[in-house]
Amino acid sequence: VPGRIVNIDFKNLDRLTSIPASDQYHLILVEKGVLNIMLNREHLSATAPCIITLRENTDVQIISCHMLQAKLIAFDVAFLNLNITYDMINSGEYERISENFGFIPLNIFYENNSKYFNVLPLAESFSQLQEQFYKFRDVIVQQSNRRWTCQARLCLNIILELLHQLYQEYLNRKTELYNIKDPNTWVSLLLEKIHSDYARDLSLITLSRYIHINKTTVSKYFKIITGSSVTDY
Repeated sequence: VPGRIVNIDFKNLDRLTSIPASDQYHLILVEKGVLNIMLNREHLSATAPCIITLRENTDVQIISCHMLQAKLIAFDVAFLNLNITYDMINSGEYERISENFGFIPLNIFYENNSKYFNVLPLAESFSQLQEQFYKFRDVIVQQSNRRWTCQARLCLNIILELLHQLYQEYLNRKTELYNIKDPNTWVSLLLEKIHSDYARDLSLITLSRYIHINKTTVSKYFKIITGSSVTDY
């Protein structure tokens, strides 16, 4: 459309210092490490592998990141379809008409509930999402032909469709989310515990008892995943 610019972007976030608030949606694929941020003054801890979703103009403050390896896709919703606007989404109109017009579901950006707050854990689908992120990156960096924007939109649509499926499965799980045998899972639990109870006297023994895992194992994997010992953190 003449005179209208629709922004998209891709970035490596291995050394994350800030995420400026903007009129864009953000998808952050956390491939390795741990990321702690404040979203509109609410704390969020993300342990790889996971996806962080940010709606437009979110106030993001970086608290810390440890051994982080991540990729970011930022896009204006009009990139999906020029008829889509943030006002349409935030008013609820988008959800009502999305099925009729074949629009991609975007619930993962604007819904928050007791089970979901901007972080979607990944398991078997991590490699598939990572592949699509890299395809998106290659398309917008190389711009090898006149149809590169269509190819980028296709990659983004695939990512969003997959994320919507994973989001629905996540909400419908009847079993406990956390697998205590997975170090990434219980380290994330420990980080949440530390950040919520930091004013209390927390020790390695206290945290080990909290997740019912011996302190040697906790100490070992906490340092592998976060890059710090429990005491130093």
